[in-house]
Amino acid sequence: MEHHETVLGHSVARGLHTDVVVLNGSIGTPGITKTYHAVLTNFGSLPTTVNRCEFISDTLTPDGSVAFRLGRWDSESLKWAPLFDGPARSYCEPYPLSKIEANLAARWLWPGESPTTEWEATAARPGLKPGASARFVIDLDPRDPESREISTDHFLLDETLSVDVRALDPKLKYQLAVGDLIRRPQGDPIANLLSARPLELGSASLLN
Repeated sequence: MEHHETVLGHSVARGLHTDVVVLNGSIGTPGITKTYHAVLTNFGSLPTTVNRCEFISDTLTPDGSVAFRLGRWDSESLKWAPLFDGPARSYCEPYPLSKIEANLAARWLWPGESPTTEWEATAARPGLKPGASARFVIDLDPRDPESREISTDHFLLDETLSVDVRALDPKLKYQLAVGDLIRRPQGDPIANLLSARPLELGSASLLN
């Protein structure tokens, strides 16, 4: 908690807390230079149950993530509108160029632990322009409609695709639609991470 206040510039309450992180780096999508992900941290004194997708990546590396949805701020209705509603049934399934094996499992989230969502290039999603406001919504159990959710603070997008999606090859359109190019950077993932610069964007908390 002191780390957040000293290093990241904001204090946190006890309980579940979310932060948004942006990484700068080339991901091979025209006009897009940033990826975003959310971090969930247990700042409470007791463990709590969170469902995580435990998977083997296409590089044969064990990995894991928590489920999320995305929202965008609608300035006309003055409400949050769905931007990406990931269905629970497909959240944790094998996916080409992403997950070879996948298993959704309930795990204890111990005090101090910080699992993350998968990262994605939010600004590449259709209909978004620079200046748009978005947020992550972390679903603690994607199989349960009544499950607790915790939203991050909003973050502003400052870039957009530099190509007309309507003029793209049909195969590329499909990749954009299903999130292949949006949620997975192209090229060497290690090089992408080494060249990335993390930046704290926002946070929110859910009390135990």
